[in-house]
Amino acid sequence: MGLSLVTDATQEPVTLSQAKDQVLVAASITAHDPILQNLIKRARKASERLTRRAWLTQTWRLTLQRFPAGRCIEIPRPPLASVTSITYVDSSNVSQTLDSGDYNVRTNSSPGLVALAPTVSWPTTHTEDPEAVTVTYVAGDTTVTAVPAEAKQAILALIDYWFLNRDKADIPDFICDLLSGLHCGVKFGAYGVTA
Repeated sequence: MGLSLVTDATQEPVTLSQAKDQVLVAASITAHDPILQNLIKRARKASERLTRRAWLTQTWRLTLQRFPAGRCIEIPRPPLASVTSITYVDSSNVSQTLDSGDYNVRTNSSPGLVALAPTVSWPTTHTEDPEAVTVTYVAGDTTVTAVPAEAKQAILALIDYWFLNRDKADIPDFICDLLSGLHCGVKFGAYGVTA
């Protein structure tokens, strides 16, 4: 059971130019560009881990031992954009794809949900497969403007901190405080997943 990143975001919430401004490096100086580009990505990923969110479009895979007892699956790393597929290993140990008409995708809640259609039940899965159910989905927003300002501020502050303290990997408390209001608050422990 777990959560894994399939395809990472192809854009970042802050630009190289913004990062350079943050660390007081002139735009014309390019020697630090590779380091700053790496720090931009690291800081974005750290802020996503701390908040349990996805800022920009990325594909994730959630695996479960079985379908839940209830009628909904909470999807980690909001905001949920879409569900690509739900596959499962049936009781005969054969891989199947759940018909998209059998469930509804709710992207307007946080976390997003996959809810069974009213007259449908979850299929029975192979009891000995620890990853009998796989939900592949897209999370995150499509535009940088949708990323909260607090997240961008925290990312820039973390870039600055790591740039000035290159031997450190910790995240200072003030950055955690900046992100605390964005935390989605869901651990997904019911599925054995820490998002």
